[in-house]
Amino acid sequence: MRCLLLAALLALGLGVNPASALEIKNIRNCYAPPFAGATRPNLKIQGGDLIFITYDIEGLHAAEKSGKVSYTSTLELVDSAGKQLFRKDTPGEVLPQLGGTSVPGEINVEIPSSQKVGKYKIRMTITDKAGKDTKSFEYLFEVMAPAFGVVGVTAPAIGLIGTYHTTQFAMVHMKLDDKKQPKLELLMRVLDAAGKELSKLESSFPKDLPADVDLGKANFLPWHYPIYLNRTGRFTIEITARDSSGVVTITYPFTVLDATTLSPK
Repeated sequence: MRCLLLAALLALGLGVNPASALEIKNIRNCYAPPFAGATRPNLKIQGGDLIFITYDIEGLHAAEKSGKVSYTSTLELVDSAGKQLFRKDTPGEVLPQLGGTSVPGEINVEIPSSQKVGKYKIRMTITDKAGKDTKSFEYLFEVMAPAFGVVGVTAPAIGLIGTYHTTQFAMVHMKLDDKKQPKLELLMRVLDAAGKELSKLESSFPKDLPADVDLGKANFLPWHYPIYLNRTGRFTIEITARDSSGVVTITYPFTVLDATTLSPK
């Protein structure tokens, strides 16, 4: 009876374990670190900033003996005229030890500070070595003119109770006085799920400027805000930087989890 069923499936072109077609899903622009980073609202950036994009590769063919999947990731940077500015091929080989056919992928691109203003796109192509199948996706971004802003944001989307959640970033193109000093105010607020303010931290420059930072050499001020995670819940981080040339606000949600409730007893 089993042989008859197998023959019927093969006749229909189904097989017992049909291979899935190659797909790229769940494409997401985020802050670093890529897989744990909070979702970034847009990719209107300045030269010197970082781009992180994550995605899932579905339907890769596994090797019969080893069970490994092998593929090539081709990253391209293309300008608005369609000219290729950069290309890199990266081989990948993974053993899906948790089962399934999904493999996570990431794009990590540093945009040079000298990058010309304009619209660009990232193109990622995945080639399944065993299945000989290929799929691509494109992600648009825009490089804006240099202006007071925030770059290089590290903003995790989740944290564990009893640890510290740290938002890191750098301010660039600040307006400086004759002594190469900024007049800059920073405000970091933590809000609950209803938008109520739970806490805030304020910094002022040049008062809080580290002794080892010389803005006369580079108009670049790295900063960070650690938050002790004393309870679980859903929260929002809001950071506002203000100087005489403008105001920049970063807002993102994050969730605090308790590992003891996630692990089986």
